[in-house]
Amino acid sequence: MKDLVSEGKSVGGMTKMTFGNNAIGPNYMGMLGAKYQLSEDAWFGGLYGYSWRKISQDYKIGGGRRVTDSSIDLSKFTDPDEIAGTTTSPFNAEHLKQKTTSQLAKLEFGTKSQTVSLSYRDYQSELAGRSLKNQNYQINYNLHPEDSRWLDLNVLYALNQGKQQYKKGARINNKYLLDNLDIENKAETFNIANTFRIPLFSHTELETTFGFNRLKNRYFKNRHPAELNFNLENGETNEDNDAIGIGAVRKSLYTSTFQPDGEQRFNTFYWDNSLTHGIFVLDINANINLSRYKGTRFKYLPFYRQEIEEQIYQLNRQHAYNEANVLQEQLEKLEAQYCQYIPDPDDPEDEDLAEFECADKNISTESKGKHRLVNYSATLSAYIHDLFTPFVSYSKTHRVPNVKEMFFSTLGDYGVNTDLKPEQAKTVQIGFNGFKENIFTDNDKLGFKALIYRTRVKDHIFNVSRAAPAYVRGRTIYHKNYDEKVKMNGFELELNYDMGSFYANLAYAHQNNTQPISFTDASTRVDTASNSGFNEQGFGASKISILPRDYASLELGTRWFEKKLQIGGVMKYYGKSRRASTKFTNILYPNSTIEKETLRRDETVPKQPMIFDFYVSYEPIKDLIIKLELQNAFDKKYTDPLDANNDSASQTIFNLDFGDKDISVFNNYARGRTAVLSATYKF
Repeated sequence: MKDLVSEGKSVGGMTKMTFGNNAIGPNYMGMLGAKYQLSEDAWFGGLYGYSWRKISQDYKIGGGRRVTDSSIDLSKFTDPDEIAGTTTSPFNAEHLKQKTTSQLAKLEFGTKSQTVSLSYRDYQSELAGRSLKNQNYQINYNLHPEDSRWLDLNVLYALNQGKQQYKKGARINNKYLLDNLDIENKAETFNIANTFRIPLFSHTELETTFGFNRLKNRYFKNRHPAELNFNLENGETNEDNDAIGIGAVRKSLYTSTFQPDGEQRFNTFYWDNSLTHGIFVLDINANINLSRYKGTRFKYLPFYRQEIEEQIYQLNRQHAYNEANVLQEQLEKLEAQYCQYIPDPDDPEDEDLAEFECADKNISTESKGKHRLVNYSATLSAYIHDLFTPFVSYSKTHRVPNVKEMFFSTLGDYGVNTDLKPEQAKTVQIGFNGFKENIFTDNDKLGFKALIYRTRVKDHIFNVSRAAPAYVRGRTIYHKNYDEKVKMNGFELELNYDMGSFYANLAYAHQNNTQPISFTDASTRVDTASNSGFNEQGFGASKISILPRDYASLELGTRWFEKKLQIGGVMKYYGKSRRASTKFTNILYPNSTIEKETLRRDETVPKQPMIFDFYVSYEPIKDLIIKLELQNAFDKKYTDPLDANNDSASQTIFNLDFGDKDISVFNNYARGRTAVLSATYKF
């Protein structure tokens, strides 16, 4: 509100419009706010904003060709299916067209000692056969009497609802939906905290915050899309068990590749402290996180009975009779509900001749669990000089596995792993920063920061492909904890200088990361002609999240005519990076030739050429800024290492004319030379 309505005014607003070539825009945004002074101490205000954006990916890359054009000569192919399977286009641009709209509304009431606000956000779009809608409702309250060191109370409640609807006939992993499919993610957040500011003794003050945070996250859908089982042909469902042998078994098994249903609750008690003594500041933070989860898994009844019977047998051998009796009761309840005796047709009265038969179906079951975790961090800094403030920090944090990781399975429930341990990260940082004005001139500013860090992650969660039990005869994707510690080391540098008529900003980061690659980080094409490719799908379940080995940016600019005209440019550098590969490493059981797990390997994305962006902005009248940008000015062909499509299935091709194996390509190029014109007006 304060940013929109200037001090002393009752109405304010801003608008921005953007136009560009090479599939940019048009986009626009408008926002209007009003503030009314009820009395000397009280005021009331509100704002409303609306934005519309057109998104297209049918752009030209460096050199002139469109990103969707294949980099391989396809003129010798005549079969449309063969052409589609051989093209190296990273995506279908038609499927990625979007026209997104978003709205923001807010009401706020305040006095000198308290503030309360209500806000609403709405986002809507359509993408690749699905409609998306996200709505957020939030209330904030702050109570802070001016003369109180003991009361600074903040309360927050937020409700976020994300919905996606896939229309009948939509294509998902090369399968077609037989009916509409609606999925929803509903999250509720409640937070309450109070801050105390306590003077202890001379030059020493303690600021401490006690708080409680509750988060409830729920994932659900209106039906289980059995037709998306990748073991089935299009149009079939798991209930169409007309196959025989192994095929019939695999067809009968449900899959949970499409947003497993489940719920997570997090209750966090936290305590944040900042102790200031002279030139020293010590920040100590700690929290206790109590989390619970539950999720849906599918048991195939014939195998489920077999598993329970095996467990009962093993428990009886171990003389654990009480546990065995509990399982026996569970088995009898299952059989009473889903099984029956079929009389012999020749002698229906003889019960000894009756056959015991159970339904050939999948049963929805629920698994629950909980975690109790303690996180903490400490940072010590010393203000020795404006240009030298060293600091050192240590933290221990956790991340609990989410519902998707625990309950994702491509074959029955044999990929479900509710025994996943939370990830644990320990990080040490050492560095220094500085900021000082009037260094070389009367109005310049110099700021900088340098740090090195070392992180060790225990029980990192990733996934592999592994064999299901022998009687299932299939493979599934399985999330597990990494046996080794993931090592992350690096350093970061930042330098900023501004003297009004000239400014410069430099940033550089370098890191090493031993994070393993998940099986679902990459994929072969869903329509691949390769016999093995069909079982190598990643289902879009994850993306590699490793930063480039090093990257940097340098911005230089000047200001003229009382800073109304600004001219500048940015140089961007990306070093080598990693992406998931279609190649694998097979892990065998000890002293055996039997395959235990299949791990996906990675490959190197080469260092990219320097990318230069230039811009000029002008303020012809107060608060009207017109800006012209020339992005990738020298029209370089390059790949953005952080683009999610780097590991997409389209980055591999298979065609017998090129060989009998999948071939990796580097074809996910970013935009070539692009001009963007924008105008922003604030009133």
